[in-house]
Amino acid sequence: MMNTPSHTSRLGSLTVDDFLATLASDQPAPGGGSVAALAGALGSALVTLVAGLTVGQARYANMQKDMIGSRRRGRLTA
Repeated sequence: MMNTPSHTSRLGSLTVDDFLATLASDQPAPGGGSVAALAGALGSALVTLVAGLTVGQARYANMQKDMIGSRRRGRLTA
């Protein structure tokens, strides 16, 4: 069984395994808000990834402006 970090740990410094162990524990945090924030951050990172892969591709020339903007905004939130 994995050791559960103390509730005073910074959530951002936890490994994925430790975050999940803490989430499954009887501690009040992390909870639904932390999970929602993580899900949003993951989504933002994926949008940034896709936008970065799309910029410069000739077949997506009509989307360049939108993808550059998406990539820029994603970097601000990641």
